[in-house]
Amino acid sequence: MLGFVASSLLAISIICSVDPGAAGPLDALSWARMDNINLPWLPYENMTRCYGELGCLNITKEWYHLIFRPFNVFPLPRSVINTRFILYTERNPTDGQLLQAEVKETLVKSHFNADWPTKFIIHG
Repeated sequence: MLGFVASSLLAISIICSVDPGAAGPLDALSWARMDNINLPWLPYENMTRCYGELGCLNITKEWYHLIFRPFNVFPLPRSVINTRFILYTERNPTDGQLLQAEVKETLVKSHFNADWPTKFIIHG
């Protein structure tokens, strides 16, 4: 634990010693990448996880960014996230219809009309 704290303090001192204002406009967001520092949560080798029909995600140390992505973690499985597509139309404004990508009949039997404007509302 002390080793981790010491390396974290070292990393902080290295980060603070860099002047982001001295960087050009394209470098303004990448000054804190710490490419030459091995932090415990950076993978030492490529790590890959596959998600069925969605494909595979390969996380390398380039995936890490101190500000925008400080921890390299894989997305949760679809069964945990439980993404659902619920269709509301003028014909069913209060009772949504559950659409399942793997069950074509749910789309065919729904009130979906490709000629009408479609909006997706995503939260999270």
